[in-house]
Formats: sequence, structure tokens, C-alpha cells
Amino acid sequence: MNRLSEFLSQHIGVELWIASLVAIALVTVIANQVAQVLLRQAARVTAKTSTVWDDALVGSASRPLLVAMWAVGAGFMARVLQREVDVAFIEQALALRDVALIGCVAWFLVRFAGKVGHNVESRRRERGEEVDHTTVDALVKLARLVTVVVAVITAAQTLGFQIAGLLALGGVGGIAVGFAAKDILANFFGGLTIYLDRP
Repeated sequence: MNRLSEFLSQHIGVELWIASLVAIALVTVIANQVAQVLLRQAARVTAKTSTVWDDALVGSASRPLLVAMWAVGAGFMARVLQREVDVAFIEQALALRDVALIGCVAWFLVRFAGKVGHNVESRRRERGEEVDHTTVDALVKLARLVTVVVAVITAAQTLGFQIAGLLALGGVGGIAVGFAAKDILANFFGGLTIYLDRP
């Protein structure tokens, strides 16, 4: 490693860590372009299938995946800087990278839930079947709400916030709300069971 650094400094006039930053940036750009091409090809293939899941999976993953690749590339660049430059904000930048990746996963799941709901309704209408938009919309919103709550809690813990007390308070509050709204919840899940069991 030292010989490589000396070679780059003497013959090219570039420090090894600077060359590493440039290489990481180039690899990230190339990987991003390749991923876009593969996603477009996958979208063409899934458009010809009859299932609703693969279309939703590919369509939902495109933007979050590309952003996540940039976040990973930025994280590697921060690691290189951390070894060479004594800058206080590098650790914060790495924590923000982790938060960005959590956000990308949540972004994907939120998009996936919406696209699955939309595809299910579209396919049933194409077959001339009855569609209960209210139930589908409620399930999509519930899935999105759970995803966002879990993502926020995970991101807060990643940033160093103590969430044990918040979780305990949320658990007690959830029990209280559950007792207060038990009839509403019973009707909701009863209707959901009937909807899922019907042919």
C-alpha cells in the first residue's frame, strides 16, 4: 500500500486516498448506470407476467435502490477520508448514511404497498371482478403506517436517541387505545377476515 502510494505520488502526482475517492465515485456512477439498465430490462419482463407482485417489486425498487447505491458510495468515501483527514463530522456522516439506507428501505416498502394495492385493483377490474377499494386502501395505509413508524424508530436509535422509554410509553398508550377501540378493531378485523376468505 505504501509503495502504491509512493508510485502515485511520484509518477502521477496524486495521493492514494485522492485516487481512492475518484475510483469510488467512478464505480458508484457505473454501478448506478448498470442498475438502471437492469431495472428497465426487468420492468419489460415483469410487464408480460400475470402476477401483481413482480411488477410492484421492480417498480418500487428502482428509485430507492439507486439512492441507496449513492449512499453506500458516499459511505465508502467517508471511510477513506476518515483514515486520512481528521474531521469531526465523518462519524456523523456515516450515521447519516445508515439513516439514508433505512429511509431507502422504508421508501421501497411504502412504494411496494401502494403499487401492490393498485395492481390488485387493476387486475380484478380487468377480469370483471368486484373490487372493495375501501378495504384495499385501508390495508395499504396500514402497511405504510407500520413501515414509517418502524423506520423512524430505527433511524432514531441509529442516531443515538434512547427510545426505550418511548417504546414503553407507546406500548402503554397502545393498550389503552386498544381497550377503548376494541369494538372498532373487532369489526375491522372481522371484515378483513371475511374479505380474505371469500373466493
